[in-house]
Formats: sequence, structure tokens, C-alpha cells
Amino acid sequence: MKSKKAEEKYIIENHFFKRFSDLYFRNSITETIKAEAPDFLVKTKDNLVGVEVRQICIEKATNEKYSLVEKYSFENQIIEKTQQIFNSRNNIPLNIRFDFVNEFKLSKDQISIPAIKFCSIIEEHTKNKSLNEHFNFSIEEDLPKELNKISGYFFPEINESVWYSGKSMFLPNLSQEQIKTAIIDKEKKAPSYRKQADDLILLLVEGIPPYSWFDKIEKVNFENFTSCFDKIFIIRNLSNELVQIK
Repeated sequence: MKSKKAEEKYIIENHFFKRFSDLYFRNSITETIKAEAPDFLVKTKDNLVGVEVRQICIEKATNEKYSLVEKYSFENQIIEKTQQIFNSRNNIPLNIRFDFVNEFKLSKDQISIPAIKFCSIIEEHTKNKSLNEHFNFSIEEDLPKELNKISGYFFPEINESVWYSGKSMFLPNLSQEQIKTAIIDKEKKAPSYRKQADDLILLLVEGIPPYSWFDKIEKVNFENFTSCFDKIFIIRNLSNELVQIK
């Protein structure tokens, strides 16, 4: 029987592999085998491809209790009220990001007004959704004047809800060094992977929320850095963008 951590890892790997397959292999797969070294073996018409999945997460500093979330208190008060209303009417663990406009006029005793509106918008985009599979949404039109955007994310088996202001998150760039560290972590196993497949792909993914999204991806210079993997990709969590870095 798998441990909870192993089961969660299994679910996450399968989720991101499916998204990657839809973007990269499309209809060329004849068979997929869930392996361990590498994570997946994919049979195509031409060859056997090994795909290894590796998450990259923003590390929480040891002296941070809430990891970057306790800023912009007024916006956070609105968000907390919105989440309180939502949770009183729904039982869905969501990760929600609110991108507020730079300035808006609202007194503290009026917090419930936008909170009720925000809650209704989120409910509209989550109703009738299956809780057995991942879903996400991004809303930029027909929003209350206080907001530029609302982004939402749900992942099965992840029970923690995180609702936050985009301003308070200050998402860092995914640095070249972080990418290289993730690649090096898998390089030592690549020779054994090579015995199982004709081509090797390393799929780097932004980790599951909370505290795991990045802003921009820095370009990796491979002039003085080599990898045994034939191709390396990063898949963005919310946008579903597939970025090839090798």
C-alpha cells in the first residue's frame, strides 16, 4: 500500500504527464507505461521515449510562518471575508489569486460588499465541476471595479486552500540556477533511464500550490552545462504553456 506522500506524488506525476502528452505527443502515442525509472515510457510510431517528471517549488524561508502572504492587509481582509462566505456555502479546497487594481476607495466597514460579489463570481466558475479531476479558471472581464483578475485552481487530493492577493505574493522568477539544480538532481539517474528508452525527456513543472508559482523563466545557458536528457521542458501551472529549454 502506498503512503500518502507516495500517492500524492503519483497523482501529481500523472496529472502533469497527461497535460504534457496533450501538448507534445498529441496523437502520436501508441502506448503509455507508468514506470519508475523513468516515470513514464511512451511508445510512439518511431521510438520509445522516457519521460521523467520533476517539480520545482518556491522554498519557504525558515523564519516565515505564512510565506509572503501577510502583506497588504486591507486586500487580505477582503479576501479573508470572501473565503469565509465561500466556505460557508461550499466545500471545495481552492487556490485563488486576486489581482487588485492599484487604487480603489473602500472603507473597512464596507468589506462585505466586494466579498459577496467576489464569492458569487467564484461560485459561478466552480459550479458543476467534477472534484475528481483538476480544473482551473482565469477571469479578466466583467469584474467589480476593485479587481483586474481572479485566477482559480483545484487539484484532487490537495486539501489545503490558499486565497491570496497577487501583490502580496511577489512571485519570483524561476532562475537559471534553480533550473540547473533540478536538472542536476536527475542527471545521476539518466544513464539508467537511457537503458529503458531511445530518447529521454525531463519535464520540469511548477509545484502544486501553495507557494509554488513563478513569474518569468530565465533562459538557461547550455554552453558550459550539459545534460544527458535529449529534451527538457517546463510546463506552466495556470497558463498550461510548454516551454522548451533544451
